[in-house]
Amino acid sequence: MKRNIAAIGAAFVLLLCGCGSDDEGGSGTDTSSDAGSGGDESSSTTSTTTTTTEPETGIDEGLVGQWTADASETLAANLSNLGMPAGITCSGPITLTFNGDGTFTSGGTATCAAGAMSVSATLNTTGTWAVTGDGVVEVSGAVSDGSFDIPGIDIPAIDVVSDGSFDYGIEGNTLTITFTDPDVGTVTQTWTRV
Repeated sequence: MKRNIAAIGAAFVLLLCGCGSDDEGGSGTDTSSDAGSGGDESSSTTSTTTTTTEPETGIDEGLVGQWTADASETLAANLSNLGMPAGITCSGPITLTFNGDGTFTSGGTATCAAGAMSVSATLNTTGTWAVTGDGVVEVSGAVSDGSFDIPGIDIPAIDVVSDGSFDYGIEGNTLTITFTDPDVGTVTQTWTRV
């Protein structure tokens, strides 16, 4: 019974990304050698400096815009490592919008059914995003709100998207997002440009 309730709840985790490992800036070593002579004196100086390289941040114009996926596809992707519970169906569009000013919104309304039980939810998330490396986006300041319509059960709004990083790739009008969640493993979602 807990597994079915958890599966229905997971249907409304209409994720952009759940979490991921943050890549720390790497470190590099700068070694330079300066030699010079003046008159009868000669000097040689070698210095070694260790620096921390911060990743470049910015906006990928190819990512800017609105993307959509169906709740059933997102749920299947999110639970792909756990196995989709039998008898659960979901429907409803989810949108994901990356704005050129570095903000994003994600959410939608979906309905899932398991036997005679039907559950609807409207969830929305806002926050900021920045490209922090080749094919890597960092999400921060994520705030979620929403409502559930579950007969006889009161469930508060949950965090749909949490801070962290995800890998992405764009091919034509298809966006692929990959992240790792400690509870479900590696998840790959597919979104279509609107």
